[in-house]
Amino acid sequence: MKFANRSSWALTLALCACGPAPNNAPADGANNPSDASAMPFGEEHAGDFHLGPVEWTGSFNNACSPYPSQVQQLEGTMLAGLSNAVAANGSFCDACIAITTERGRSVIARVVTYGATHADGDIDVSRAAYDALNSGENPRRMRWRLTRCPGSEPIHLQFQTGANPWWTSFWVRTPSVAVERVEVRSANHSNWFTMRREADGTFNDDGGFGEGMFTLRITAKNGATVEVTRPGFTAGELVRTNTNFP
Repeated sequence: MKFANRSSWALTLALCACGPAPNNAPADGANNPSDASAMPFGEEHAGDFHLGPVEWTGSFNNACSPYPSQVQQLEGTMLAGLSNAVAANGSFCDACIAITTERGRSVIARVVTYGATHADGDIDVSRAAYDALNSGENPRRMRWRLTRCPGSEPIHLQFQTGANPWWTSFWVRTPSVAVERVEVRSANHSNWFTMRREADGTFNDDGGFGEGMFTLRITAKNGATVEVTRPGFTAGELVRTNTNFP
């Protein structure tokens, strides 16, 4: 398989750990639209699944990386990746998808990379995901769609190591539903400002949040929204929020 630049393959079964929020964490809130559903949603993609190379470590670079070890542990070892034609703009980074083979085997997996495939609907998978899906068929036909991730781990914000009040950039990790957009209100933005999404999945404010408190409004691809308020941030930190999409 020919890989695109900065691309291996990865999607990860959402094996989420649960725990109480810190007592001093800011209050976060969620909005539940009437059409929010745990069932698969959005466009259905059809293709074949193939065996890797797909692991957290190796001689390749995951497109939505880097992933801290804590996030790797939460997201597990079911790994795969999507086609450049579908995901090269970074919009599927950290989404969960439901994969079902023609023979009825299925997994829910979290997208953490993308690259070149034989066909637009194909995915490559790790050994663990391959063993769960494969029943000896050839070709290995399957279909996949976006879905809600299992578990109840809250959203994590992973700030880039170079993030600062004048250039702010982070990943939204462990969302329960694929993220559509992120907006911010802060010292530099009295009204909601839509952050720019990069191909690596980061959300970016090229002028920065400014110093002090900020509020994020995160919208999922199914229309659900959550808000996260923080007193500030530190470059390179991983923040466990108190909320996720319903």
